[in-house]
Amino acid sequence: MATADTHPVSGEGYEIKDGKIYLRYENTGLILEPATELSIANYYLDRGIQLGNPFRVMSGPVAPTIFIITFLNRGKGTISFTPSYVVMKSKNESFFPMNFGELWDFISSLDPPIQKVIQKSIYHSPESVRPGEIITKLLIFPAIPHKVIDFTLEFDFLYLENHEMRPVFYFTNSEKKK
Repeated sequence: MATADTHPVSGEGYEIKDGKIYLRYENTGLILEPATELSIANYYLDRGIQLGNPFRVMSGPVAPTIFIITFLNRGKGTISFTPSYVVMKSKNESFFPMNFGELWDFISSLDPPIQKVIQKSIYHSPESVRPGEIITKLLIFPAIPHKVIDFTLEFDFLYLENHEMRPVFYFTNSEKKK
């Protein structure tokens, strides 16, 4: 998960409120936030299951980097999102979201009912958000090296209301700057 000290930084085309990034296009948009132990636990609690943070055991002492993304579609068109088209960049390094195959070892180690909950809570394949829908899921990246302080999340081929966007969101890890 992103650490509690990972914060969004101002950039072009979006606003930040309460540690979350808000991007709007007409009657559609997204909310992006770095996940913490508490926000992941609350994500599952809001869906009626008390899981805490099941990802903390996923990769040993260094946890994966996780973001919570909500797509809101109050428009007439469709929102199209492909998680594999998101890149986390820091200087000359690039990190890509974990795909279903990479997550399978972790998911398959869980009890079958929990497996289904986890599968449905992760962006691991293309998503379409139809008019009137709101979808919130987790986007999971592998653990990023401790030396990474400032980074971007770059979305390619994101379609809001059938309008192609390529937003870039900026983040910093204030704890690592100390």
